[in-house]
Amino acid sequence: MGGRFADKMKHRCLDDSEYVERIRRAVALHDRWRWVPITIRGSLVIAFIAIMVAAVNVVQLAGNLGNPPAAWAGFVIGAILGILVGSLGINLAHSFVDTLRSWRGEQLMVRYYDALRELGFLSGSEDIQQEDMAPRP
Repeated sequence: MGGRFADKMKHRCLDDSEYVERIRRAVALHDRWRWVPITIRGSLVIAFIAIMVAAVNVVQLAGNLGNPPAAWAGFVIGAILGILVGSLGINLAHSFVDTLRSWRGEQLMVRYYDALRELGFLSGSEDIQQEDMAPRP
């Protein structure tokens, strides 16, 4: 009674060296292809700003028409659209800033693991968890 989700749930525990190597590859991939999401999200931010400028111009032109009976409905619809578009803008800005962020924590983890190995605290097949769990004399 497996299924595709049960197969994905089965995984073996990685030792520290395998985990650090996986993180090292992920950091290298992120650093190599970082410009792609920055370019895409940056162009989306610029397009969002241009659309907002055009929308403000349209609203200013429509405001000069002066139709009092439809003003209340226009206000409600405009408020709803403003909330939706504003939340879209905040989400877009947040994802753009998050894209600019580097993976500093992961880079430091790889650097410290390499330093521990270089100083001789870790051997090739040992990892920190196995050393901590070893019986003490």
